[in-house]
Amino acid sequence: MKRRTFIKGAATVGAGLAATTRVASPLFAFNGSPAEKVVMAVMGLNGRGMVHAEHFAKMANAEIAYLCDVDSAVLAKAMTTTGKLQSRAIKAVGDFRRVLDDKNVDAIAIATPDHWHTPMTMLAVSAGKHVYVEKPSGHNPRED
Repeated sequence: MKRRTFIKGAATVGAGLAATTRVASPLFAFNGSPAEKVVMAVMGLNGRGMVHAEHFAKMANAEIAYLCDVDSAVLAKAMTTTGKLQSRAIKAVGDFRRVLDDKNVDAIAIATPDHWHTPMTMLAVSAGKHVYVEKPSGHNPRED
């Protein structure tokens, strides 16, 4: 078999598989059941956390159930901004552990200061939640 023939065949099979399976749902419009929505909570709303909250609130297959921040002024601002983006009412909490108690929450996005990433992730995973957390960029170029 020639290399070009193999690549063409693999591309055709891959495209067909992607179009007919749920593996490709991020690539194509979501066409699943409304019951297949991911219920999210976003922790830490100064900066990157607001970006997460806005994007998740706009997604067809996700909805924000909780916004969480220890700073009540930041939390109030985030509630005002994000609340307009989805029909479901969003709950505001200052203590992230209250979110872990809610069995309806499927996943959390952590955008807190770096020293909270590990403890929050460990507690969330222990509570059966999926976790999205980004690696901190570092304090200087040597750390990246």
